Amino acid sequence: MLFKRSPIVLSIIGLLLHLSCKVPVEAPVNPGTNFPPKADAGNDATVFLGQTLQLRGTASDEDGHIIEYAWRFGPYPEWIITSSGDTSFIVEPPPGSKYFVFRVTDDDDNVAYDSCKITIRTQPPRGYAGRDTTVQVNGAIHLHGRGSDDYGDIKEFAWKFGLSQDWVITSTGDTIVKAASTARIDTFVIRVKDGEEQLGYDSVVVTIKEDSIPNVPPTADAGQDVVVMVDEQIQLRGVGSDSDGRIVEYAWRMGVGQSWAVTSTGDTTLVAVAPARTETFAFRVKDNDGAFGFDSILVTVKEDTTNIPPTAEAGNDTSLSVNDTIRLRGVGNDPDGSIVEYAWKIGGSGWQPCSNGDTNVVAPSTAQQILCVLRVKDNREAVAFDSLTVTVNSISFDPWIPSGPLERKGKMVKVMGKGYGFSMGSNQGEAIEKPVHRVRFTYDFWIDSTEVTQKEYDGVMKAGYTTYQTPDWSKYGTGDTYPAYHINWHDAVLYCNALSKARGLDTLYAYTSISGQIGHACKLRGLSITMEANGYRLPTEAEWEYACRGGTTSQFYWGSASHNDYAWFKSNSDHTTNITARKKPNRYGLYDMCGNVFEWINDWQDTYGDSVAVDPIGPENGSMRVLRGGNAFEESNRGRSAFRFPAYAGYELTPGFRVVLPIK
Repeated sequence: MLFKRSPIVLSIIGLLLHLSCKVPVEAPVNPGTNFPPKADAGNDATVFLGQTLQLRGTASDEDGHIIEYAWRFGPYPEWIITSSGDTSFIVEPPPGSKYFVFRVTDDDDNVAYDSCKITIRTQPPRGYAGRDTTVQVNGAIHLHGRGSDDYGDIKEFAWKFGLSQDWVITSTGDTIVKAASTARIDTFVIRVKDGEEQLGYDSVVVTIKEDSIPNVPPTADAGQDVVVMVDEQIQLRGVGSDSDGRIVEYAWRMGVGQSWAVTSTGDTTLVAVAPARTETFAFRVKDNDGAFGFDSILVTVKEDTTNIPPTAEAGNDTSLSVNDTIRLRGVGNDPDGSIVEYAWKIGGSGWQPCSNGDTNVVAPSTAQQILCVLRVKDNREAVAFDSLTVTVNSISFDPWIPSGPLERKGKMVKVMGKGYGFSMGSNQGEAIEKPVHRVRFTYDFWIDSTEVTQKEYDGVMKAGYTTYQTPDWSKYGTGDTYPAYHINWHDAVLYCNALSKARGLDTLYAYTSISGQIGHACKLRGLSITMEANGYRLPTEAEWEYACRGGTTSQFYWGSASHNDYAWFKSNSDHTTNITARKKPNRYGLYDMCGNVFEWINDWQDTYGDSVAVDPIGPENGSMRVLRGGNAFEESNRGRSAFRFPAYAGYELTPGFRVVLPIK
């Protein structure tokens, strides 16, 4: 199996080999009567990004036999020896033409060469017009189209209504069209266009029927009668229903002879004014056929000559670091009225009004304690006070150094991050690792002491997903305690969700659908991540590097010692993965943080900034995820704690992963 190259390397290869025809290579001939072998690299081919390319080379030797087959990808210096002329690899960006050279050697050490040209293209986008539907004549047709593209965003949506109509461009895939006035069947086609001007199509069938059933009028429910005090708010909550259609309008009217006030829903708010009295409020709803339904309630307004003072609750004492910002959330309550004003006094400052009891406090640059006082006022000018103390602590950017036994829970180790920090990145590594910047945490977290093993992965996924199929682990190490590999980013986060469910925790990863086979490079669509949820997830880049370094500042967490004692790389792995926890752990008790298999990170890939980062989680979107730690098939320089490897989320050749559980 051919391993993926770095996107930078593949780009250089593609540039150097951007030729217009197949490149023949002459085979040298040994002196004497020996006939050299003949090589055939196969036909030129065209493939799409993300597909697996099968290269099938053949060879013959008239006076002997072939003893070695090898492939080389462009000017890349390393020949890859294969047991036969066949090999394969997953097609990566950029698109374009690439040349692959095939070499055979016979039993007289004569060699022959041939090459083939592979043209790489991107997949076109996919359109989805929605489900077929049925509407009444002259009714509204709600079209909800969608589009997706594996390598970018949809740049344009357009609909065609019938074969003879022009394309109508819409800002999204949603639009509303009036149905025809006669019964018939119409076809509506959606077209989506990506950033490379490629198109995708889909269609939906709309059946338009005559409305032969008499309309059933809607029903209105104005709710329960209400009693309020003068100056209090009157909350009116009306509900409408229509058994053969839908409600299109809500309206309220106070008393007789007043105008109807149309509202977006059945809810509206009024303020009760003096004098004390009882009023009738009428509620009206209208359906999509123009029929009305009515109901009413009585609202009694009373005057009260007594007042119970309000109460204020500033919240609990809290702390933060210098120059940080904290949000204070004050609460006021008035049993016989309403709170009309909130204000805070922060330290020696004056009263600062706020709309709802919430205000931000920016800590000064020195450690100290700040008294924060909340004041609330009710609708009769009565006031109440409460206070809390904010303790401002100095900042430490030093990492946690364990001074005693590590705290463990199952296979997880507790890493202390709250109040600690570290310098992330490297100015001696690759450009993507720069600049070095300071990171600090406001929370601790649990992290797996080893990569997720094949036994763990198989057990959790089988229990969580009925359609799951075990990956093929036959080539690079198989066994219960070997790391799970051949795992793409999507399958890794599905494991996190399944583990959270199995242990009664929240799931962080939500999605609208899954394409492909779970366990075999599936893809999640409509993905969103709730980082605040209490459940398992992949580590952020900052969490991973902090845990990997284990309090060290050297390029490798084992310092100047031999990597043979701490990690599996190309030089000592025998070109295979190895049982987890066979090497020495780092200072935090974590095994194989570098080497063995690449590890998936939760973040989108992004460039570093040079400012202080607090609990960084990466950008909101991007095109590539990140792998960390190097693997058993790479050189040991990829085991640097700061090393980063961008990869598409669908990449699944060698990656594995470990999970974290934040303590927040």
